[in-house]
Amino acid sequence: MSEDKPSASLIPVFIWLGLGVIAALASLVFIGLGVADSESAGVMAAGLFCPLTFAGGATVLGALVSIAFGSTVARAVVPLVAGMLGGLFGGFATMMFFAVLWPMM
Repeated sequence: MSEDKPSASLIPVFIWLGLGVIAALASLVFIGLGVADSESAGVMAAGLFCPLTFAGGATVLGALVSIAFGSTVARAVVPLVAGMLGGLFGGFATMMFFAVLWPMM
């Protein structure tokens, strides 16, 4: 009798998928709570949590891409690096949005 268990090398992928989804959704909830309070609180919440949203989304994408790799180390490291790069890009994009585009609105 064979059981349908995931391969041991896919466990890091599932962990990163879960962490990425939780981080992205939690940060979106915090941004929504800030926006519901006031505009200035929404701007502050977006400035704090948008990089986390980008990091969570990039972690999920990195975890899905890492399934193509055969080694367990690559499956553990690729989502981590993707999340870090996504967080850096999200922080830069948020900073540019509030510094350049927001005052023009």
